[in-house]
Amino acid sequence: MTPYLHVFVSSGVHSEEHSQNRHYDRKREYGEERSQKIEKDAEEDNSSYKSYYKRNGKYDSIMSGQKLFIKFDENKDYKPSACLQLLRMEFISNKNINFYEGILHEDNLFTLQCLLNAERAAFLNKSFYKRRIHLNSIMTTSKGIRNSYGYFITVFEMLKSLEKYEGVLEDSYEVILEKQLKSLLYSARKYVESMSIEEINEYIYQLDLDKRIAYKFLVLEFNQKQIITKLVHKIDNKK
Repeated sequence: MTPYLHVFVSSGVHSEEHSQNRHYDRKREYGEERSQKIEKDAEEDNSSYKSYYKRNGKYDSIMSGQKLFIKFDENKDYKPSACLQLLRMEFISNKNINFYEGILHEDNLFTLQCLLNAERAAFLNKSFYKRRIHLNSIMTTSKGIRNSYGYFITVFEMLKSLEKYEGVLEDSYEVILEKQLKSLLYSARKYVESMSIEEINEYIYQLDLDKRIAYKFLVLEFNQKQIITKLVHKIDNKK
């Protein structure tokens, strides 16, 4: 059997959302002056994408996915975008890796599962395409409960799957994974901290019992403690 090769590629080079068709559509709807302002605002609001995909470390050899994950973290180069991966169909089929249906930010879980399972992985420092930023996409609009739940599911599913990897994880992989999962939980908590409990409950009570309880424990319980701590600090500062 041919060993699996999981290739990460360099940045999808950023391209602002002002293609000819979109520009003409906006011009008809808003007029030339406002259309240009919308495009300029979009460029300024999403300027971080110009450098986000660049990886600065050197990755000259083929290694396991776990080792590549560790090296990405060491160089602050970890990017979970599935678009930056070239995968053998045999690999994702045999390892039963799929995009989790019905959530946002599904790239996070997909990428972590690929890196966990890849026997051979490499990084190719070459750009293959340009990314166009859409003004009303998941990444450029305001975040809420669905974003929070998407990050939570990545943590939930990764924790469920780790039991079968006991004793076969690379040195320090566990530490790096824990760091990444904590970061995802931070985002999950952040995106609901300004929501009312009624709004949150309306969403989570549609979930299966195990996910609902885990979400309450990992996301909401922590948030409530944080809110109480902030209130106490405010009261103390007023004294």
